Amino acid sequence: MLAVNFSLALLLLAGQEARASEAEQPAQEQAADTGALQEVLVTAQRKSENIQKVDLAITELTPEVLQSNSVNSIRDLSYLVPSMSILGGRSRDDLTITIRGQGTNGAGIPGVITYLNEMPIPTDNLGQSATGPGLYYDMDNIQVLEGPQGTLFGRNAVGGAVLYQTKRPTNDFGGYLQAGYGNYNDREVQGALNLPVISDTLLVRLAVNAQDRDGFTKLLIFPALTRAPDLDDVDYVAERATVTLKLGEGFQNDLIYDGLNSHNHGTSTSIITNMDVNAYPANAFPGSAQLFALQQAAGPRTQIDPVTLHFSDRTWSSVEDILRYDITNGIVFRNILGYSRTYTNFNVNIGPYLNYGPVPQHIRQLSEEAQFQGKSFNDRLEWVVGGFYMNAPFQPFDYSPRTVLGGSSILGSQTATRSKAVYFQTTYDLSAWVNGLKLTTGFRYTWDSNSGTQQILTGDGACTTDPCTQYNGTTSSAPTWNLNLGYQATEDTLVYIASRRGYRTGGFTAGQDPQHDTYGPEYVLDEELGLKSQWRLGQMPVRTNIAIYHQAYTDVQVTQTGSLANGAGSSGSGTISFTGNAAAATVLGTEFQGTIVPTKNLELGAIFSWIHYKYTDFGPGVDAASLTAVPNNGLAPYQFGVNGRYTVPLGARMGEVSLAANYSWVDATLNQFPATPGGDVPSYGLLNLSLDWTHIAGENLNATFFMTNATNTLHNFGYGPVPGGSLYPYGLNYSIASYNEPRMYGIRLRYSFGAGED
Repeated sequence: MLAVNFSLALLLLAGQEARASEAEQPAQEQAADTGALQEVLVTAQRKSENIQKVDLAITELTPEVLQSNSVNSIRDLSYLVPSMSILGGRSRDDLTITIRGQGTNGAGIPGVITYLNEMPIPTDNLGQSATGPGLYYDMDNIQVLEGPQGTLFGRNAVGGAVLYQTKRPTNDFGGYLQAGYGNYNDREVQGALNLPVISDTLLVRLAVNAQDRDGFTKLLIFPALTRAPDLDDVDYVAERATVTLKLGEGFQNDLIYDGLNSHNHGTSTSIITNMDVNAYPANAFPGSAQLFALQQAAGPRTQIDPVTLHFSDRTWSSVEDILRYDITNGIVFRNILGYSRTYTNFNVNIGPYLNYGPVPQHIRQLSEEAQFQGKSFNDRLEWVVGGFYMNAPFQPFDYSPRTVLGGSSILGSQTATRSKAVYFQTTYDLSAWVNGLKLTTGFRYTWDSNSGTQQILTGDGACTTDPCTQYNGTTSSAPTWNLNLGYQATEDTLVYIASRRGYRTGGFTAGQDPQHDTYGPEYVLDEELGLKSQWRLGQMPVRTNIAIYHQAYTDVQVTQTGSLANGAGSSGSGTISFTGNAAAATVLGTEFQGTIVPTKNLELGAIFSWIHYKYTDFGPGVDAASLTAVPNNGLAPYQFGVNGRYTVPLGARMGEVSLAANYSWVDATLNQFPATPGGDVPSYGLLNLSLDWTHIAGENLNATFFMTNATNTLHNFGYGPVPGGSLYPYGLNYSIASYNEPRMYGIRLRYSFGAGED
């Protein structure tokens, strides 16, 4: 009844806005000093269309927005998207994304899938993908799709999808060169060259991006406090080449190569904020109290660490081939082929007693997607049907030493994943019955397999299990779907109601106790009510997009602890951490995005989101207290942001100056485990500023002064899934912190030449 009443309210509001828009039309035609809203095109439905006509909650970010906010990682991006948050990972280059409460769970399987030019970006065995520096350059746009993507982007996308679209070659010669310098000895170079080798037939675009910046966290090696290279630095080179072949009006093939080499000194993951020096393990390790005292005196931008080895390396390369062939006027064939190779190697500490590294991992992934798109029944029916295949096979064993509470061991592991799916989606125009009404239906069936092998060796390489190599694997399959009813009340107002089912594959824990070695899939059933509208407030154009959603979350994959059936665990504790299907939950939320243009020189915007996560049921033997101890499942209940840009034309000879500002605020997250100091993360806000001077002296020369975190706000985002970095609930009786970047500022100069590169 509530959903029906809300739908009626949206329809009534849509009608009121439509009548107001029509009444104000004469005044609009007379207004001389008002601005205009730019049309935003997205490809969320695998075709280009106006974002305001798509019955999905979508956030689209342009290159201008990315530039003015100095977006260099997924964490930077999250401050601009409602219902999106980022969990701290093993490094700043490998983070996990959460949208609408769906992120990486106890299984380490991501709920948000990232795509580079429609190719799924590989994820490692922690569910983290390459979302750090080196990706955010020469972009056409970034699109964030909120909610389960059950049909067109179906694989494990229970939370949503992030689509990175790079720029394609054009038929005009041109390019740009950009150089920047900032504090922390930040040096940046970026550029692109567009080459029409054969006009309208063979087009090439080359792009490069490089950055070298000192770290902002001092590292002192305990106990001598010897100075080591600073942590949280940046040092990478990325390159991209795109070749477009056009044969007539009906054939186009885009071949895209991406490469990245990143080598830095790692992330500050073990700044100790709290420690019970009288409890285990601190009382069992000499020097713990002294280390904690030194860390307290040093403050948040210094890490006192007994481990000398700190680094994080990443090498990535990928090739995507996107083919489009117009078979007839109404039918199009598209093929997306992707291949990528990823190598990561890092060292990470989780406090003074847990050290992992070096931790190498090799991933090779092949993906193939073929689809047919078309229109039927006098273009009233739009449809797409396709198949998807992805394979990331076993690579050679990756061996990693680790020291846990003074005990040394070596972990060797391999993983392999495979996914297959068939899908279709149709949109039928029902205007013959109700003008502006359309119905979208979609269905996908997915088959997944996950497998892995593991060896646990002593510090000198001897096997600790019989057989030495432990194998496990699991298969799962499930149908997913979407059902959307959209009503285009006016040209500028869309009301929709949608229901979607998402699925996340099951998995395993290799080499663990047989009682807990596998777990099954989990499911999300999502209902969403939305209103997208463009209207006028007086003479000022306004865009407001609102979405309210409810998710029924079943067979939730959660992390629990238990006893081994035989023998002790690798740490000698006799306990095991495992993943199981143990709970059900509901998720409620609201999202808002708005833009108003008071004058042609001023644009203002805002975003807002609220989310409520609650467990509703628990399986037999589940420790419900451990699941409910962290309110809202560790999610910030509220998030909002405001932004603005003011532009001052200086004349044709001087150019144009614009000032942009963006303020993002994130609510506090609390931890109610007993005796867990450091588990709470207070609310915080970040302010980014940008001053741009374009077409200096009438030339194709632009200058940008940027400042991120202008108020130098300090906040702790914890480590991985640990709330606030608190390790007290795990019997370690201390807390650690990873902190955000301090105030960064600098200047960038950009020279453009040729056409279409401003």
